[in-house]
Amino acid sequence: MATADAPNVPLQQRALRTRAKILDATVESLVDDGYTATTTARVQELAGVSRGALIHHFPSKQELLMDAVAHLAVRRGRWFTEQAARLESPPDRCAAGMGLLWSTLSGPLFAAATELCAAARTDGTSGVAASRRGP
Repeated sequence: MATADAPNVPLQQRALRTRAKILDATVESLVDDGYTATTTARVQELAGVSRGALIHHFPSKQELLMDAVAHLAVRRGRWFTEQAARLESPPDRCAAGMGLLWSTLSGPLFAAATELCAAARTDGTSGVAASRRGP
């Protein structure tokens, strides 16, 4: 969908913004609705983009979710780095670091990552279940 600044923004930058909106909406749906209810129609609705824009960037749900994994990793890494930079100096730094680590395992981005991991384990298209070895 066109924005007011669309003529002044280069096409590539608009495409990157649209892609980011779609990936952010995918994460939001994973957190709020879970993997099963995260449909391309739901993501399109949350992102506020046309069906054509969604299909242009992500021709299938599988491609959307695979890119959402990378998007989540970047977001979680960026968040962790920003938070770690704010930690106090010793001796409270260790305790604060443990608190930060715990928060990475309990926040909404972790919930979205967990939804994707659980789905990938049994999803026949991911190859994860078929490649599992060992006990």
